[in-house]
Amino acid sequence: MKKTQVEKTGQKLQFRFPLIGQYVRLSAVKKLTDFGTADTISYLVEALKSFDSKVVEASLKTLCSLKNKDAIDTLCQGIITGKWDEVRSLVLSADYEPKPIGMRCMFFVITGQVEKYLELDFEFQYLRPEYQAASDDIQQKVRNAIQQSNDHRLMGLFGEVRKKIVAKDLTQKEAQLMLDIYARNKQSEEIFALLFFAPLPVIVNAIDALSQAKWKPYGDERVILLENLVNTRKTMGNKPETFPEPEVALGPVFQKWIETGRKEYASKLEQQLREHINIGTPAEAVTALSALATNKWFRPDDHNKFINHPHWMVRIAYVAIGDIKPDILFSENPVSIEGGEYWIKNMVPSLLSKALLQLKPVSLTPDSLNLLVEGIENAGESANTIKNLASILVLLSGYILRNTIVIGSYEKQIEDTLIGIDT
Repeated sequence: MKKTQVEKTGQKLQFRFPLIGQYVRLSAVKKLTDFGTADTISYLVEALKSFDSKVVEASLKTLCSLKNKDAIDTLCQGIITGKWDEVRSLVLSADYEPKPIGMRCMFFVITGQVEKYLELDFEFQYLRPEYQAASDDIQQKVRNAIQQSNDHRLMGLFGEVRKKIVAKDLTQKEAQLMLDIYARNKQSEEIFALLFFAPLPVIVNAIDALSQAKWKPYGDERVILLENLVNTRKTMGNKPETFPEPEVALGPVFQKWIETGRKEYASKLEQQLREHINIGTPAEAVTALSALATNKWFRPDDHNKFINHPHWMVRIAYVAIGDIKPDILFSENPVSIEGGEYWIKNMVPSLLSKALLQLKPVSLTPDSLNLLVEGIENAGESANTIKNLASILVLLSGYILRNTIVIGSYEKQIEDTLIGIDT
């Protein structure tokens, strides 16, 4: 049933024509029941106020036995906002709860289910950003609920936030949490701002959210940017393919070499580290390379040297621990396969793909952007996920480089509007 059909069916709940009126009303309830999705909830709740006791009874039965998750979320959201307080006891009796975890936390607190809430989120990791993003009315409902509970454990919500979110430092988890909240609150402008600071997987989700909302920004340049992003996103299909895990893994020994480089070798002189890389054992070379990366001592001429290093472990380590190299992202053989060919062909594409997914438009420099553009052009006409993701980065990063002042205001917008997450 389409939304327009739902609306027409819902209107029939008020049908008062003699003789056949009740038949029409009950038929409407049945259709809404059979449909049973989020669009029907408002009509079923309103039907509880009907003058027809049989319509009330049928609507009540439907609301007590919902299966559709979106319908349950819609009903619970009505309790959170206070829009449908009259069905609060019904919702609690049916043991409904929203699916999104932040919304669930808010629902538990507002409905007085303190133990359920604390079992889910005792450090306020999800409730705090929900609370900070909520309207004044909902924040007041939360405060009232906490006061009525008289449970001191909930006062931690108002404690000092241990980590202030800086937009350019957002992790994928934090960015996705912000997107979920923005999308639910229909904050499309904030979603647009988030595009520039989120890792690529969240950017794709954000483009989907803006597309579904049919939102258009103000300003010709922003309109063109969003249109290009949506069109690029469409070439990926409904669900962008995920990059397969390699058949082999670096393993704990290799990881230990990298950690030793970060923690112990980082205090060595640069010349000592380079000597280890040039003439040391594979273990010494990987450890020294890790220290060199930690200290940000890579030189422009190191790139070709390291992707062609005599030790294949060093070549893999260079891809694993360094910044992404846009010029090798689309290459069939990103590093030399002389020695360790099986490992390189399994590991390097996966490492590059994962590094790409963690890139943020705001983190690209003009030089890395130019390399990325060159890589896309050299990749030819055939479309693939890596090329499309890289194209999204180029679109957003190019906008940033032309609009530095605007991006600064976007960063402040994100920091001011939303979020503090416990570490």
